Amino acid sequence: MSSNLLYVPYRKTQRITFSATLRNIITSEFLQTPAVFASDLIEIDTLRNDIIDLNVSTHDLALLKRYYFHLSSLQLKFPDDVEEFPWFGTIGYKITGPVKIKSILFERINILYNIAALYTQLGYQEDRSNNDGLKKGCVFFQYAASFYEFILELIESEVKSQSLQLPLDLQSDVIKALYYISLAQAQEVFWCKAVNDNVKDSLVSRLSLQVSSYYDLSLQHIRKAEGIRTEWIHHITVKKCHFEAAAEYRASLGCMASAKYGEEVARLNKALTLIRSASTSLRFVDPEVREGFEGLAGAVEETARQAEKDNDLIYLQDVPSVSKLAKIQPALAVKCLDIHEIKQPIETLQNSSDYGVMLFKDLLPFTVIQTADSFRDRQEEFISTHLSSPLRSLTLIIRKFLVERQLPGSIDALEQHETLPKSLVDMAHELKSQGGVNRVLESLEDLKKLSADARKFLNDAKQRLELESKEDSYIRSRRGTDQWTRDTSEVAAKPFLERVKTLEAYLVQAENGDGVIHGSFLEIQSNLSLLELPEEELSKHIPTDKPSQIEGELATALRELKSLVNEVKTLEETRESHIELLEMKSRQSPFLPKIISEYKTIQRTKPGIKPTSDLFEPVYQSHMKQHFDQDLQFIEQQKTKQRELETRISQAHVKFQVEMEKASMNQTSEKQRIITTLETSFVQYKELIENITQGLKFYHDFIGNAISLTQDVESFVTMRRIEARDLEIEISSNFQKLSVSNSPDSTRSNSNPTVNKLSHENPISERIHSPVPRHANGNNPNIVVKTVNMNITANDKVSKDQLPNLSTAKSQVWNPASGIKFD
Repeated sequence: MSSNLLYVPYRKTQRITFSATLRNIITSEFLQTPAVFASDLIEIDTLRNDIIDLNVSTHDLALLKRYYFHLSSLQLKFPDDVEEFPWFGTIGYKITGPVKIKSILFERINILYNIAALYTQLGYQEDRSNNDGLKKGCVFFQYAASFYEFILELIESEVKSQSLQLPLDLQSDVIKALYYISLAQAQEVFWCKAVNDNVKDSLVSRLSLQVSSYYDLSLQHIRKAEGIRTEWIHHITVKKCHFEAAAEYRASLGCMASAKYGEEVARLNKALTLIRSASTSLRFVDPEVREGFEGLAGAVEETARQAEKDNDLIYLQDVPSVSKLAKIQPALAVKCLDIHEIKQPIETLQNSSDYGVMLFKDLLPFTVIQTADSFRDRQEEFISTHLSSPLRSLTLIIRKFLVERQLPGSIDALEQHETLPKSLVDMAHELKSQGGVNRVLESLEDLKKLSADARKFLNDAKQRLELESKEDSYIRSRRGTDQWTRDTSEVAAKPFLERVKTLEAYLVQAENGDGVIHGSFLEIQSNLSLLELPEEELSKHIPTDKPSQIEGELATALRELKSLVNEVKTLEETRESHIELLEMKSRQSPFLPKIISEYKTIQRTKPGIKPTSDLFEPVYQSHMKQHFDQDLQFIEQQKTKQRELETRISQAHVKFQVEMEKASMNQTSEKQRIITTLETSFVQYKELIENITQGLKFYHDFIGNAISLTQDVESFVTMRRIEARDLEIEISSNFQKLSVSNSPDSTRSNSNPTVNKLSHENPISERIHSPVPRHANGNNPNIVVKTVNMNITANDKVSKDQLPNLSTAKSQVWNPASGIKFD
């Protein structure tokens, strides 16, 4: 099909059982039954199936928009990764893919892309032989640009925030190239109408330069992008040169009217230079584009020859250098149009009946359930970190405080010289109830296993990155850096390499900590084993002391100290009871009812807003303040009480020691030394259990992060391999085209004098067909094009009498296997 414009082909997809996936997740993750939403599940499949095989019509546009609106509404209810969507790229030489990504956002971007593509196809097929068709075509291309601009907004916001890896042909530079192509073609259609309306040469010149500017911007991004066919590059290069030369040509006509003959010659010479710069690309464009360009070239050459002759013989004006020519100011005639309904899809569904009733309207959003679970986990973490752990830490501190003063062992040694001290018996019972040595041994084994698992998952991620780097380096060395233009692995994988480095540092630190824990256990293992013995056996290891006469001031000091030590025990029991109360309070304080209530309020006050955890944060803060503020105050009270009690114990202990010295009693008997050693080992055991618990929690969290990293790296590696495959296809296609263009057949016309003579006499009669069609996978058979012949003659005017006969045609789909034929 002959045309002087481009259109963007649809991206392709496959059928999926979307409804089955939604049904399964409602069953497993939601609090409602899928039977309630049976009609909605049927409808979502229908909507998606309707956009798989598209034609080119406003009806197809409505189908795409309808699906987009309802797809966007699903993000209010379901997690973004609810389904894996397959899409094929079509903008390169061949269909690529499918790229399958579990993301509703990815699906939305593809639908927006196809809406933009449909607008380019509507603009492409519009009858541009009349002003009404030109106006419509201009509007269609502006709408296409608007949708590409919106895709770019999503890439910069939602795609980046979700760290979504888009395929090669949806990268920013590709979308920006399509955006500027759409604006360029909208401006070109407007320019055509201006030519038809016989507007002033100065305005046509400025309009023309803006067309060239848009094409130039698109070229800049195409050169940075990957996967766009070179035929488009040739087309856009010719268009850029064409309209920049046309701008100078029109400006020269103004110079001639203003008697600026020297400037006229300079501008015509500049136009000729621009025309020559497109010679390489001209042979690879469609006949209509080449015909228009050669028409302009002929007009410029003829006008330049005559202008230079007249100036040399008649006007004798100086011809300024190109650098001294006043710059033409481009005239912007097009822009992105308002697509508010697309940018606010929920509001559109709620306020308009054109696209149907919102699906799954009564389904409680997954975010609400997820937030309730998240808040419950945060509450448990808060209780553990800010309430339970501080209480246990206070208890551990005061136990250390007592052991450092040989309490309560020194008291028991005096009072219970022939039996096991009660404090020691209590410690032995507590040690056994908590698992004792076996618990530590099993926990250390768990730490070892989890550490090995953590290392394995981290190494898996590192090995995948190393493999991808080797693959890239191998192909880069084979293709060369000039052809293998994508980022190196070091650049592309930088975020993942940084995550690996961070996790590696944490893991090394944890492994060192495991060594310290193991060493600490070995130091006290024998003492703990002794405490685990039956009382009869344990008593054999504790020597007896001679009865001591305790009276007078010593008895008073002993009673006071013993009373204070008993207060410590009461304090410990109070704290343990409070910890149990906290756990009960946590179980009896659900978040879900409060979050549902807040969600309903948000629906009434802010309809259409996507529920996020941040929206419900005030609910969490209010809940925690209501239920746990008093517990925080209790912690502070316990700290104060413990400080006061420690001060009193210190004073009483000093007094007790003084009285012991007065009574000439041995304060460091063998029995007391052994009791103190066992008490110290028990306190260290409590510390050890706390450290092991923290270590186990660390490894569980670490493994979760390492698995997430491995999955992200796997997705990254898959995407890089798809990029590599697409780039290989592009390089191979370029090489094939180059080989064909340099073959004897492609240069035969240059070696035939007769053909050269005919070509010189009629430069348009010998048309060189483009090596491959401009549109991916052949032209859309549903598109019919009616265009105006925009060859620019010396007069550069287009009237209705000059309009060619309109015709329609179907292009042939080029098959790479069939080779290339030149007519």
